[in-house]
Order: sequence, then structure tokens, then C-alpha cells
Amino acid sequence: MTNVVESTELIGQTLSNINTEATASENQARDIQGMILEHVMATSEISNSIEQVRQKLKLTEKESATASEQAMKLFAISETIYNDLSIFNLGSIHDDIKKAGKRLFQGPTGILCGSHTQEFLLQTYKCDTGEILHDLSAPIYVNGQHWGAIRMGYKAESAH
Repeated sequence: MTNVVESTELIGQTLSNINTEATASENQARDIQGMILEHVMATSEISNSIEQVRQKLKLTEKESATASEQAMKLFAISETIYNDLSIFNLGSIHDDIKKAGKRLFQGPTGILCGSHTQEFLLQTYKCDTGEILHDLSAPIYVNGQHWGAIRMGYKAESAH
């Protein structure tokens, strides 16, 4: 009977050890599960952040393309004004204002005033009406690029 009692105690102790080890394994499994969950959450946050950056980049690319298109349109408009329209006379000094209010000036004086890059340019010329005029112009720059000029004309004073 002693053998049975000893065997039963040994089995009980073994079961107790197995139970303790099982509890420790369960605790380790829970800890590992918690770490995996933290890792999954961190990975998800990183993925969300990457997606947000990707969306912002797409928006920035669209805004950049739009700004570039607008700049090209502005450039095309300025080129048209510069090359095709030359200069508008907005205040008539040598013709009736109703006739010359939007007269195009495409002669050498008008072309030079829109193309020069000096600090200012003073030109004197004889108008088709016979009047002697002074033409004062200064270049206009937009974002460091030469765009054209602002121009002012006035009658030359006679020496007498």
C-alpha cells in the first residue's frame, strides 16, 4: 500500500507541476498575444500614415499640375500681349480719345518699349499725326521673369 500512496503522491505532484507549467505557458501565450496585437496595431497605424502621405502627395501633384497649367496660360497670355498686341494706348495724347483709346502700337518705338530690360527707356519720335512725342517706359517683372513694360507718352515741349 505504501507503493500506491507514494505513486499517488508522485502523480499528484507531477500534475501540480504540469498545472504550474501550463499556467506559466498560458501567461506567456497571453503576453505573446498582447505583443502581436501591439505589433498589428502599430503596423496598421503606419499603413494609415503611409496612405495619408500618399493621398497628400496626390493632392500636391494635382495642385502643382494646376499651378503649372495656370503659369503656362499666364505665360501664353503675356506672350500674346507682348508679341501680337505690342502696346495699348490707354490715354490718348495725340488723337481723339474715342479713336485712339485702344490703338495698337506696333512700330519700332512700341516694340522696343515692351522688350527692353533697362531701368527705364526714354524715346522721342514723330507720331503719324506729325506731333513730336516722348515715350517713357520701364520693364515689368513677374516672379523674376520679364513680362513687358509700362509705358507713358507725352508731348515734347518746343524750344520757343
